Amino acid sequence: MTKPDTEARVGQDQWLDALDTSTALQVMLASQSGAAAAVEAALAPIAQAVEAMTARLAADDTARIIYAGAGTSIRVAVQDGVELRPTFDWPPERVGYLVAGGEGALMSAVENAEDDVEAAKRGVEGLQAPSAAMAISIPSSASSEP
Repeated sequence: MTKPDTEARVGQDQWLDALDTSTALQVMLASQSGAAAAVEAALAPIAQAVEAMTARLAADDTARIIYAGAGTSIRVAVQDGVELRPTFDWPPERVGYLVAGGEGALMSAVENAEDDVEAAKRGVEGLQAPSAAMAISIPSSASSEP
């Protein structure tokens, strides 16, 4: 079985612990340029999605935002969700998380949890999300399927 891009090893010339600081920083910056270009290319549909989400959340006071993902991606999403209350006065009970590997995976890596379909189904059922809920799926790579 081929490893997904997120699990693939980089070339030895990009092993951060073997590089001087300046080169390691250049490698990290270069690895992010593709992501920034992809976001820029998708700004119009992203804006449409944000407008639709905003309208849905405003129309139903039971609507919830559900962040779903794995690994570092969901950890960053949880930080985003936590900031909704102080930034937008968003009620914390209207935010939920579906974390591959469970809450423990926020502090410790749970390998291959994103591939456990049955655990994902149980997690969705456990959220007891109203019909007005919307999920924001945070893929960990370009090959991830929401």
